[in-house]
Amino acid sequence: MQINLFKALLSFIAFGQCYGLNPPLDVTWRADNCNGFMFNGASLNQIWDNAASMALNAQLSIAAVPNTAMQVVTASADDKRAGGNAQLMWGPKYSRATGADSTLQGNLQFVTTAYGDALKGLKKTLTGANNFDLNNAILFCGNTGFQQGIPPGSSFMSDVWYYEIQTGTAPNQVTEYFVPNYATGFNAPKPCTETGDDASYNAMTSMATRIVNGVSTDFVSIMLCPDKKPSQPATLTNPFTTTDNTGNPNAYSSMAGTILHEMVHVVGLSRNEDWSDKTNPNDAKGNYGFLKCVALASRLAPNTYKNPDNYRIFAEMSMSPTTEWRAPNPAT
Repeated sequence: MQINLFKALLSFIAFGQCYGLNPPLDVTWRADNCNGFMFNGASLNQIWDNAASMALNAQLSIAAVPNTAMQVVTASADDKRAGGNAQLMWGPKYSRATGADSTLQGNLQFVTTAYGDALKGLKKTLTGANNFDLNNAILFCGNTGFQQGIPPGSSFMSDVWYYEIQTGTAPNQVTEYFVPNYATGFNAPKPCTETGDDASYNAMTSMATRIVNGVSTDFVSIMLCPDKKPSQPATLTNPFTTTDNTGNPNAYSSMAGTILHEMVHVVGLSRNEDWSDKTNPNDAKGNYGFLKCVALASRLAPNTYKNPDNYRIFAEMSMSPTTEWRAPNPAT
C-alpha cells in the first residue's frame, strides 16, 4: 500500500511517467564557463532537465515493481521488467512469480530516497550535514579557462589548477578564484586530461575552494569533460525504443545520465559519506559500466546503494521500459 500511494504522489507531481518534469528544469547551479554550451545537439538546460526526468522516472519505475504474487498477476510487462532491472542493479531477489522479496523492497526504499535527493540536488534544494549548502555550487563545462598557478590571496603553497571569474563592474568588480580539490595534488593534470585509471572519467565531482579577497569558502563542484566521450547521446528520449526491444545499457550511456551519476556523488557529500565509484574492495579501478554494476549487485548488494553508476544505469534503462536489457559478452 505504501509503495502504491508513493507512486500516486509521484504521478501527481510529475507531468507523467513518460514526459518528465513540467515545466522543464533549467540549470540551477552556477555555470560560468558554460555559456552557449551545446553537446550533440542539446543545450545544457535540456541535458540538465533530462537528468531530472531520469531521476523521477527511476522512482516511478521502482514504485511500479510488483511486491506480491497478486501484484505480479495484475502488473504490466513493463512493470515486471522494472523488477528484473531492479534485481540487476540492486541485488536479489525478484521472482517472476512473487515479485520483489523483502530484502529487495528494503533496498529499493533506500534507492528511491537517494533518487529523490539527487533530484533535489538538480533543483538546488538539497541540504545536508556540516552546513552543506548548494547555494555554494558550481558546474564547469570542460576545462576552458583553467590555468595553473597559485591563485592570488590563497593559502596554497604550490601550483594548482584554478578558474578565474570576474563579476560585477568597476568600481565594485570582484575577482573569484575556484580550485577543485582534486586539481591540487602534486603534478595534478589539468582537469579533463587525466590518464591511466582516471582516463575513463567524463565528469568529476569534488569539493572546491572559492577565494575572494583572501577569504576561502567551500563549494561543491562538478566538472564535465565532454571531449572524453564525444559521441555519446546528450539525452535519452522518454520513452525510447531499441532494436528488437533488446539492448546493452552501455550503448546508451548519456551526458544526462552522467550528470545524474555526478549528482549521486553530491548526495553522498550531503550526508558526509563517501559515495565513491570504488565501492568494490576487490576492484581498484571503480565500478563503471553494466557488467561491473551487475556483478556488484550480485556479490555485494549493500555496496550498490552508494555506487553512482548503478543509479545512472538503472535510470537510463528505465527510460526504455519495453527493452529487455542484456549483459554483453565480456569476450566481445
